[in-house]
Amino acid sequence: MEERESGVGTPTGGRARILGVVGNVRNAGLGATPRPQMFMPAAVAPIDPMRFVIRSRLSIGTLVPEIRRAVARVNPLQPVYGFETMRQIMLGSVMREHLESLLISFFAVTALLMAGLGIYGVVSYSVRQRTVEIGTRMALGAISRDVFRQVVCDGLLMALWGILAGAVAVLAAALLLRSQVFGVHVGAALPFVYSMFAVAAFSAAACMVPAWRASLVSPMVAIRGNSGVLWTAVSGRISGLLQDAPEESSWMEASVMTSFAETARHAESFRQALELALANLARAVQTDSAQFLVKDPAGPFLCLASAGLSSSGGKVANVPSEGLLTGRLKSFPYPLPLDDLDAQARWAAAEHPEHMDEIQSLRESSARVAVPLIGKGEIGKGEITGILLLGAPRGRARYSSSDKHVLRNCAAFFALMLENARLTDRMMEQEKLRRDVQLAVEVQKRLFPDKAPESGVISLAGISIPARSVGGDYYDFLDPGNQTTGIALADVAGKGVAAALVMSVVQASLRVLASQPNIGLTELAAKMNQYLHRSTGTNSYATFFLCAV
Repeated sequence: MEERESGVGTPTGGRARILGVVGNVRNAGLGATPRPQMFMPAAVAPIDPMRFVIRSRLSIGTLVPEIRRAVARVNPLQPVYGFETMRQIMLGSVMREHLESLLISFFAVTALLMAGLGIYGVVSYSVRQRTVEIGTRMALGAISRDVFRQVVCDGLLMALWGILAGAVAVLAAALLLRSQVFGVHVGAALPFVYSMFAVAAFSAAACMVPAWRASLVSPMVAIRGNSGVLWTAVSGRISGLLQDAPEESSWMEASVMTSFAETARHAESFRQALELALANLARAVQTDSAQFLVKDPAGPFLCLASAGLSSSGGKVANVPSEGLLTGRLKSFPYPLPLDDLDAQARWAAAEHPEHMDEIQSLRESSARVAVPLIGKGEIGKGEITGILLLGAPRGRARYSSSDKHVLRNCAAFFALMLENARLTDRMMEQEKLRRDVQLAVEVQKRLFPDKAPESGVISLAGISIPARSVGGDYYDFLDPGNQTTGIALADVAGKGVAAALVMSVVQASLRVLASQPNIGLTELAAKMNQYLHRSTGTNSYATFFLCAV
């Protein structure tokens, strides 16, 4: 390099000569902007203290003693202290930035956790409000996977709107700070994109917990919408899954529920749908016989549907409504093995002979497990409304835990089918009664006069509005002759159909008696009283008013 005189002075006032130019050095720290500096020889400008930089492949524990010995050979009185590695110097120069980044990361994670808790709470509340809808979907054929996907998608859609709104707000804030505060700049968009993906992933994780809980609820529990029973059912399902329900049990249950929904849609009647569903259940748990018994208030349980009894050689079981089996199922409302029928027969022969017929009937039916159907609706709530009896499983000595888990959940579906059938029958009866009442209303309207007779003396009009569609009020206009008009008013005691029937007797008697020639009002009223007395009981009566104008 060419040597030139410069205007930089030395400490003694002499001229300094520039020997070379080096690149930028960050002596003030990695986070500081490089500044112009000069390097002066120690002989010209002594520095106290003086720092040396040593480059070596040795560890600091081996290098420090060697440095001390080298300095001691030159000047034994020269102190040597403050040993630091370049890594320690670099970390020390960015300690403040590192602390700031830790604080920002802490608050960012805290905000993310709060957002996740908020999303979890909102989605859980939404699932709680939609329990009836979820139960209806599952009853119509939706499986747990469909419910899980639906809840997660709804939660992610809600989170997506929040992420988009947050992205717009962050972009506006960044532009505002860039224009108002000196030194603030947005270098790249990738940090914002990464943040959006992180929030979306955390939102999906927050939605999965309530979605998983919703997918574990049985259709019957969900349709009832009872929050306490719902959480108990979910807890029981989770415990069952963790203890003795492997993945194949969930797959089997989903397959059986799907087949139930398909058969229910294509069946022509409730009995046919029940028989097809029972056959599908028998194939799922690999048994040759199955019976569906329904409680009859007037006697023992009735066999409403069966599958494979003729091929397996079994007979229809005769189970009393208050017998030994129902008593055991009330105490143990789970799939009950029937492997101890011989021991029960010996006990019944010695202690309770009245149970021998029931035990013998269960033997002849070849039943190996009994599953109770517990009523959950208005009809038979908390009672055993039906019993599933299944024969021995093929190729196995007994049913496994996963089979019992499927049977228990399918029993809830059968109980729901039975309850829906009974509710449908009740609705049909109510609809039939409604049509009958509507017909009675039309008939009763025809019993009243179409219009009032015209009179030059008085204006007549009449109307009757019963309180219960039909009633016992009655009015009529008569023509007794002699240019007069008869007015009849009657009020039968009571309301509804019974009063309407008595009112029809009053109307028929009045019309028949009024058609007789030369009958006076007094005689007509007396005969009316006789007819009504013979046609009604002692607890029925009617007030009657008759006049002529």
